[in-house]
Amino acid sequence: MGKRVDERERRWRTVEAAVAAYGPGLYTALSQLPNASAAVDEVWVDVFTEVFRRARRYARAKSPQRYLVALAGERCQAHGIQLPDVDWGTTGIAVSDLQRLFEPPAAALSGPDEAEANPQKPGGGHTEAAGVPVIPPDVWVRLHKRLLAVDVLLDAQARRRGPAWTQFAVALTALVGIAAVIYGVSASPSAGANVTAKTEDEKVASAFPPPLSNLPTATLAQFSVPGNAVRPSLDHAAVSSTALYLPSLQLSSSGQRTISIVQLPFAKTGHTWTQAASVIGNIPLVTPKNADGSSGKSSVSWSLRSWKFEVDNDWGVAIVTWNDAAAAGQSAQDTSGSLVQLYGFNLVTHHSGLLKTLVPRAGEATAYVAAAGDGRIIVQPGISESTGSTSTMVGLPVEVYTIQGNDPAKALKTQMEVTGSFGFMALPTVTKSGIAFQGIVGQSDDGSAINATWYVLDWDGTLNKVQGPPLDNQPHWVVEGSTGQLWWAETTPDVNQQPNSVQVVMGPLAAPDTTAASTETLSGPVSDFTVSGSDLVWIQTTSNVTQIVVSEVTQ
Repeated sequence: MGKRVDERERRWRTVEAAVAAYGPGLYTALSQLPNASAAVDEVWVDVFTEVFRRARRYARAKSPQRYLVALAGERCQAHGIQLPDVDWGTTGIAVSDLQRLFEPPAAALSGPDEAEANPQKPGGGHTEAAGVPVIPPDVWVRLHKRLLAVDVLLDAQARRRGPAWTQFAVALTALVGIAAVIYGVSASPSAGANVTAKTEDEKVASAFPPPLSNLPTATLAQFSVPGNAVRPSLDHAAVSSTALYLPSLQLSSSGQRTISIVQLPFAKTGHTWTQAASVIGNIPLVTPKNADGSSGKSSVSWSLRSWKFEVDNDWGVAIVTWNDAAAAGQSAQDTSGSLVQLYGFNLVTHHSGLLKTLVPRAGEATAYVAAAGDGRIIVQPGISESTGSTSTMVGLPVEVYTIQGNDPAKALKTQMEVTGSFGFMALPTVTKSGIAFQGIVGQSDDGSAINATWYVLDWDGTLNKVQGPPLDNQPHWVVEGSTGQLWWAETTPDVNQQPNSVQVVMGPLAAPDTTAASTETLSGPVSDFTVSGSDLVWIQTTSNVTQIVVSEVTQ
C-alpha cells in the first residue's frame, strides 16, 4: 500500500506544481484564439490531465514548457485550431493557493461547509492574484473532477486486477457525484457535457483487455488494431513524451525515396490506430551519386542499405546509410565504405532537412556509426587498418552534437568529443549518462562466456564494461529506465510456438563480476516489438483484441 500511496501523492504534487507555474500562461494563450471559446477550456483541462496521468514523464522533461506546448499543440490540432505562442512569463499562482484544489481525494472531499468558508477554494468565490488571468471557477472544477476520475482508474491499474473494472466504475461514479455536491458550481452546458462523458481512460478500461504485464513498466497508451485494418510495422517506431511515431519508407513512381512520418498522439489512447494516426510530414531523401556524397553526375552506384528513426526532444532524427553496390553482403556491424546521412524532422513545425553527410575517405574515415537520443546525436568515425591478411577497425573520437532552433539547415551544433581509443562501437544507444553499445567491432566474447559483454561510455570518456544478455543470437536492445537504470531487452521464440509470435525478456545491465540478476518475461507473446529510449512498444492479441501498447520502463 505504501508504494501506491506514494505514487498517488507524487501525481497530485506534480500536477499542482505544473498548474501553479504554467496554468495561467497557457490559459492566456488559449484565450487569444478567435471563436474557439468552447475548445479553450477543454484543451486546458486535457493538458493538465495528461500531466497528471504521466507525472513521471513530465518530471523527467528537460523543458516543462516544451512538454506542455507539445501536449497543447496536439489537443488544439484535434479541435482544428492552431496553438498561439505562449508567454511563459505570465504570473503564476502560489502553490499554497492551489493546495486544497489538488489535494488527494481523501483529503479533498472534506465537505461543503469548508468550501463555503474558504474563498480560495472553487465553489467558495475563488479569486486570482492581481495581474493573473482569471480562470473560470467551473474550469477548475472540471479539471479537479477529471483528476479525481483518472486517479481512481490509475490506482485500479496499479492493483493489476485485470479486466474487472466494474467495481471501480461504481467508485468513479460516486466520486464524481460527491465532487459535484461538494463544490456546487453551476457549470456551463458544454462543461457539464464534458464532465459526464467518459474519459479516454474509461474507454480504454472498458473496451480494451489490460496490457500484458510482469515487466517494470507503466502503460502510456493503447491503440486497437481492427481485424480489417492493416497491421502497422514497429521496425522503425519511435516514442516522444507525447506520441508514438511510425515512420515508413516510400518510393514514388519517379524513384524519389521519402520517409513518411505518422503520428499517434497519446491523447488519442483508446482509439483504433487508424483513427489516431495522421501523417504529419515527410523527409525527402537525397540520393548520393558521387563518391563525395553529392548528387551530380553519377560516379558511384550508391544503394540504400538501412535507415532508422529516433526522437530527440523536439526533433526526429533519421539516420540513413548508403552502400556502394560493390560492398554488398556486409554484416550489420561492418559499415566500411558506407555513406551516412543525418536528417532532421522538427516535430513542432514539421519541417525537415539534411543535417550532415558523413562521407568515407581513404586515410581519414572509412566507416561511421551514428545514433540519437536524449537531446544528442553521436557519430563515431572509424578507419580500417590492414596488417597482412588481417583488417582491424580503429575507432576515432566520438563526435557529439545537439540540435537547436527550428531551421534544419542551421540546427546541428557541435557539443564535444569523447575518446574513441577503445575501438569502434557496435550498435550504440544514446542514454542520459552516456553511450551504451553492444560490443566492439572486431572483438568477440570469450568462447566460454554465457552472456555478452557490452559497454557504457560515460560523457567524460570513462569506459565501463557491463554484463549483457545471453549469447543466443536473438535481437537485442538497450533500454534506459526512468531511474537511470540500464536494461537489455530481447525477443525470443514463443515457448508455446504460436505462429508469428515472440516473447519479450528483460534484464538489468550490471558489472561483469556481478551475479547474474533474474530476468523478467512479459506475461504473454507479442507479434511485434521494439524499444525507443525508455519506452517499449509491442503488438499483443488478448481476448480476441489486437492492440498496440506503449509502456515506459519505470525502474
